[in-house]
Amino acid sequence: MLVGLALGDMRLARSFPTAASNDLHIWRWGRLALIAVALTLTAWTAIVGLRLVHPGVLPGTTLDGRPIGDLDRRALTQAVAFYAQERASETLRIKTVTSRSTGKQVEYSLARLGFRVSEKETSELIWSRGRQLNPVLALVDHLRAFTGGVEVRPLTEVDDDRYQVWVASAADELTADPVEAELDITGTSVTFVDAQPGLRVDPDVVAARVLDTLSAGDSLEVEIPATERLPEQDADKLKSLVDQAERAVSGPLRLTRGEATIELAAAEIGDLLSVVKDDGEPRLAIAAVALDAAIGDQARVAFEHDPVDAGIRLSGGGVVIDASQRGFRFDPNIAADQITAVATSEASEGHGAREAEIDGVILEPGFTTAEAEALRITERVSSFTTKYPAGQSRVQNIHRMADLVDGVVLQPGERFSINEHVGPRTREGGFTDGGVIIDGEFETEVGGGVSQFATTFFNAAFFGGYEIVRHQPHSYYISRYPEGREATLNYPDVDVVIRNNSPYGLLIATSYTATSVTVEMWGTAWVDVEAWTSERRNVKEPELITRESRKLAPGDERSIQSGRQGFTVSYGRVLRYSDGHQDEQSWTHTYLPEPRIIERGSQNPPEPEALSADVAG
Repeated sequence: MLVGLALGDMRLARSFPTAASNDLHIWRWGRLALIAVALTLTAWTAIVGLRLVHPGVLPGTTLDGRPIGDLDRRALTQAVAFYAQERASETLRIKTVTSRSTGKQVEYSLARLGFRVSEKETSELIWSRGRQLNPVLALVDHLRAFTGGVEVRPLTEVDDDRYQVWVASAADELTADPVEAELDITGTSVTFVDAQPGLRVDPDVVAARVLDTLSAGDSLEVEIPATERLPEQDADKLKSLVDQAERAVSGPLRLTRGEATIELAAAEIGDLLSVVKDDGEPRLAIAAVALDAAIGDQARVAFEHDPVDAGIRLSGGGVVIDASQRGFRFDPNIAADQITAVATSEASEGHGAREAEIDGVILEPGFTTAEAEALRITERVSSFTTKYPAGQSRVQNIHRMADLVDGVVLQPGERFSINEHVGPRTREGGFTDGGVIIDGEFETEVGGGVSQFATTFFNAAFFGGYEIVRHQPHSYYISRYPEGREATLNYPDVDVVIRNNSPYGLLIATSYTATSVTVEMWGTAWVDVEAWTSERRNVKEPELITRESRKLAPGDERSIQSGRQGFTVSYGRVLRYSDGHQDEQSWTHTYLPEPRIIERGSQNPPEPEALSADVAG
């Protein structure tokens, strides 16, 4: 309490000074002012003296460690300019740093960053040292100049636009994409390249860190924190393919099928192999397009063959079934997968040739051996033969027609048309001239005479019990054929069509000699056929037609056509089936009377009328 009071009295005494103490106070301050003025004058006197002795830059002055003391104003400007050039060419080193290691490192000149020394301002700053208006500061600089020296730091600036451009470029350069693991297969060489993580830096961090470093001025190395970017691919999974790849290129590989062979050398396999991904999982594969090009057309076609249908034919008096065969087509996609599997399998270890039967597209025949056997074509069901004189031109047409129809096989329910199967009768098709009936007269035409084959075919089907879908007898009766039960042809409208209405297959077999043609129906006997033919009725005598001809002398005559009776006849068959029921079919046909034609000699015969085709004879 006493200390407190005493202190309180002292404060109270100061608050109410006496007259004597006030005068003393004024005197003290006045003396101090005089001393300050004296010191200032002394300092200025010293400074002026020193400046007279050293009129340039203060002795011992350095610019960023470079001595520039005692330089005059011009030399100082040059020194600062030279220093500015040096600084602009200095290199800034930047390296990225991750949590695990030091990453990428790059270097840039300070000029590229837009950094520069403010030459004029720096020169003025250096020149002002020791020349300040404040005599104390000026005197201190002089004292420093003669004791430890005056260190001046340059005044610098950064062009913002250039700096931002550089930051973006540097950030992009410091950023590195991850390096995916790679399996390189070239020829027989297999090389695994491990994955490397990538880096990503933030441009804002680059901008701030570099500015801080430039401002500090004591280092030109900057560390930038970076984020690792891991590769997308699992390097371990890719590395696991190395053994497979090495097996694949350990030796040649041979693919065979029958007598055809393709061999790929080890280096060829390596050049074809590559790594692909299935649902993100790496695997070795061969591109189908590359394999197709490497093998070539000639080698590929050697593997290929069309399917062969089963054949049904007669031999040695019986039915023979020629077995069907599958066809094969080379498929580069299938072959590429197969070669990859064979080459990379553990069974292919070693340097010997790997061999496999090539896989591809199997082409099934349209008619298999089993299908042929199921038709049960085992016996001759019916046969019919007609005869003709040897040496006639129409015999060639009959034989040609027989050759074209021989061997036809009909499935149960299938129809057969002679016109559709044989087509137009032309010389190019192997036919020649033969007899036809045109406007009631017998003439010659290409393909004529094939009605004899049609009649033979019709009767074989008739006695086999097969359905007669369409047939047309001749307009005039020809004595070499059964009455009514015969058929003519004229492409394309006059045709013979049958249907295999049996439950079994039907093989049509034909044969011929110089004087006869035979058509046989082979299958399985399924019905008994009894044919019948009625007596002639409505018999009509032939008409006499007389013509005048310039080829004959007046009064002479000759017989062109002897003429035959016309008549109506019915014919048919009784079909008796194994289950006891029977069926009867009948047809009726009227033959026109064949006119008797006589030519007589005349000097002025009438112009012949245009002829129109009727039916083939």
